[in-house]
Amino acid sequence: MSSFDENLLFGVLALQNDFITRDALLAGIRIWLRDRSSPLHQVLIDLGHLTAEDRRILAPLVERHLAQHGGDAETSLAAIEAVSSLRSDLRELGVGSDQIDATTVAWQSPLECGRYQRLRLHAMGGLGEVYVARDQDLDRDVALKQVQKRFENDPNLRARFFVEAKITGALEHPGIVPVYGLGADADGRPYYAMRFVRGQSLKEAIDEFFEPPEGSRPRSETTLKFRMLLQRFTALSFSTDSRVLASTGWDGVCFLHRPDDGTGGQLGVKANDGIMTVRFSPKGSFLAFGGYDNKVHVWRCADDIKKFVSVGQLSGHSDGIDDLVFSSDERTLITACDNNTLRVWDIGEQQERISLVEHTSAVEALAMTESGDLLISGSRDGTIRLWQAATIEQVQNSEWWQKYLKSERTDR
Repeated sequence: MSSFDENLLFGVLALQNDFITRDALLAGIRIWLRDRSSPLHQVLIDLGHLTAEDRRILAPLVERHLAQHGGDAETSLAAIEAVSSLRSDLRELGVGSDQIDATTVAWQSPLECGRYQRLRLHAMGGLGEVYVARDQDLDRDVALKQVQKRFENDPNLRARFFVEAKITGALEHPGIVPVYGLGADADGRPYYAMRFVRGQSLKEAIDEFFEPPEGSRPRSETTLKFRMLLQRFTALSFSTDSRVLASTGWDGVCFLHRPDDGTGGQLGVKANDGIMTVRFSPKGSFLAFGGYDNKVHVWRCADDIKKFVSVGQLSGHSDGIDDLVFSSDERTLITACDNNTLRVWDIGEQQERISLVEHTSAVEALAMTESGDLLISGSRDGTIRLWQAATIEQVQNSEWWQKYLKSERTDR
């Protein structure tokens, strides 16, 4: 057992269990290779990438992993598939090929998953792990997702993985990665292949937006960056019977999907600006969405998503619409607006009934109780206001509120 094997085993297990980042591990290995008088874990602690407590937690993990593989660090490393992603980085750090090959012989050859040849680890989640793989039939790179090896014999998790693959494969939307194939490797571990999307992750985009700027950032630049960040988000709503999924985005398009049969398509023409909210009505009769074109688009639903019919557009907002909610009887629609207002609409008449300005900043969220008799609005001013849904009168009487809570508890 070599010192290199033992130290690399510690580092890889720390990486796999999210104690350190890939960059932090490689930085530690780079320094450790120059001076091996201290173990790698101490170098990582000295660099501030690990704490003494982290080392205490990881030590038994390393010992257990070694014990499971006969005390041989080389065999332990070979059993950790994540180590293959470090191969090229170790070469760049000047580690000799013979030394790498001696410790990584088990992952020298890419894994064959049918027509897909697994190349390197890309990311890991709670259940699956995603690899960059080569589609040997079409000569292109794909993303290959597999159940993690530790879960491969769990029938419930395997079933969940297959359901995830089939639901994802049934959805068609520019913001959803298409699925190319589903299968299992020679060991029976399930996988599905998807388009490999290059570029910035959502987490990286959020971190970039919120990172402290060097000096003051011009308002125009902040606005542009915020709009670019919003493009990555989508509003979603399932119909009451869960048979139809509506998805919208900053591109102004509303898509309808039928996960059960994979059908789907764009609903009407795109809005003139980004859509921020979409909702089905409680009984599934209507679908409505709104956003920064300052309009609410209302559609009457049908069993066939191609037969949804436009009811019309509710116009009158002077600013963007952040949220909307239907009354329980589906006769009324309430919208929340950036200009601090709540607007109440008669769906049948397509007319505004009342406009309420009680919040002192943008109204960003609405919710209706299950019974349909209480409306809640939340604002950027930090307040939540309660309204009697039937009259749209604000609840300011604590006795009424206590009576309502008591009746809710009794009903349940």
